[in-house]
Amino acid sequence: MTTNLYQQNIYDVLGVNYNATQKEINEAYDRMIKHFDSSAESSSYTIQPIETRIALVQEAYDTLSNNKKRLAYNKSISSQEASLTPNSVQAAGHQMKLSLQKNKLSNQKSTRQNVYRDYYGFSEKPFDLTPDPKYLYLSPKHKEVLAHLVYGLQENNGFLKIIGEVGTGKTMICRSFLKELRDDFSIAYVFNPAINEVELLQTINSELGLPCETDSKKKLVDILN
Repeated sequence: MTTNLYQQNIYDVLGVNYNATQKEINEAYDRMIKHFDSSAESSSYTIQPIETRIALVQEAYDTLSNNKKRLAYNKSISSQEASLTPNSVQAAGHQMKLSLQKNKLSNQKSTRQNVYRDYYGFSEKPFDLTPDPKYLYLSPKHKEVLAHLVYGLQENNGFLKIIGEVGTGKTMICRSFLKELRDDFSIAYVFNPAINEVELLQTINSELGLPCETDSKKKLVDILN
């Protein structure tokens, strides 16, 4: 899916400033993608389809992660700011109207989502679809899986796969495991698993801020190592 980035400032899409480093861009991208996983994003009341917003975030990330594309985009927005036409003013007004409508719908949605919390006096929203490691219950089987993850990381065992039925805690264990890692660990979040070997390596290298332009699997592995 291709989106028109010039309809919206891609720095605003990722929530970063013009001088953002690659690390800041990666962190902003991770936050946006994880935000799409939350229960709030699954609502049908949002202005844009989630596929459109994901495509916009992905394209913004790809543009800002490529030096040539980023420089070209910076030049284009500089020229746009230098000549503000009536059409652009009209577009800005339309964008503001959409933003106000979105805020109104967001407030209505927030009221609906807080029914249980307000009625029963809960301190937090119940029945959230996104696992929270704070409430992780380690059964013997969960402890065994977590131990395998820790051992695999310590021994540099490569890929580890966790399998199980829906709702058994796979994502919860992964989030808990990542939460315990030191700050000096680099984490790559692969949002789309339906890709081939080369695309997977390119995605991992891109997430880690490494060169990823080549189509050679050997070169990509060498860069990653």
